[in-house]
Amino acid sequence: MRSFIILSVCFFANLSIAATCTSLSSGNWTDPATWSCGVQPSAGDTIMINVGDTVTISENTDLMGIPVVIVINGVLLFDSPSAKLKLECGSSIVISATGSIEDSGNGTSSHSIKICGIKVWQGDDGRLTGPIILGSIPLPIELINLKASKNVAKMIIEWSTLSEINNDYFVILGSIDGNDWRNIGVIDGAGTSDDEINYEIEIQNARNYQFIKLVQYDFDGNSSESKSIAVVDKSGIEVSIYPNPLIGNKLNVDLIEFNNASIRIFNLKGNLVYESHNIRSSHLEILDFNFENGVYIIEIQNGNKIEHFKLLKAS
Repeated sequence: MRSFIILSVCFFANLSIAATCTSLSSGNWTDPATWSCGVQPSAGDTIMINVGDTVTISENTDLMGIPVVIVINGVLLFDSPSAKLKLECGSSIVISATGSIEDSGNGTSSHSIKICGIKVWQGDDGRLTGPIILGSIPLPIELINLKASKNVAKMIIEWSTLSEINNDYFVILGSIDGNDWRNIGVIDGAGTSDDEINYEIEIQNARNYQFIKLVQYDFDGNSSESKSIAVVDKSGIEVSIYPNPLIGNKLNVDLIEFNNASIRIFNLKGNLVYESHNIRSSHLEILDFNFENGVYIIEIQNGNKIEHFKLLKAS
């Protein structure tokens, strides 16, 4: 996405690039000093009016061509007979619980907002307060790259968003079987942004969960849910093999966790010299390791995991 924008600047110098324009203070819509982007907002932008700020529209304002999202946490005020706002199809106006659209009383019936040619508000409707959405309902987040992995100690969940609107927080749900879901973590969202944001959360003692999904909540209490994904298990097998080097004939194998485990031991020629299956104890003693000195390969299968370890027989 960023590479495309750079190329657009190089080869299409007259192309308007979408931006996030946030009010810096109360002021007129057409005054560049009102906005963090330093210019009057244009089609395709994400436009935010902060709490405590009043942005005034005094003329016919046309943002056609590319959909926009306007988030009103303060006041959008229409104050002259010619004050109108026209937005492209697919545009949205999100009015939060602190926001409002207001009419100054000058030429009330002529004040209006149209989205896709449809009048969604006019001055004689009176003061419009939130929470409410006018026009298309925007996706609260554009989620990408959701992944989860775990080892014995913890689970790590990572995801990114390309854009966020009114995003309060995420709840991470975990499941052992894909049917029963439990809240295993919470992380704050970024509010409203059109930048790529990367999230990561570490959750302790979550080794039993095989699936996760996200539930996103906006500031108005609405929520949306991601698809579930499988957790990648990177924990390996926790095992202690001792003594190593082995002196004598008694070898000990301790499994921190065991799940119908089996052990096979091979010499370097690949010949099987020992095996034991259906191990149901965390401790195994091999009392008759009466083999010649050298290196051996111990293969341990525990559940669906298989790992190999080296053993040196010294005498």
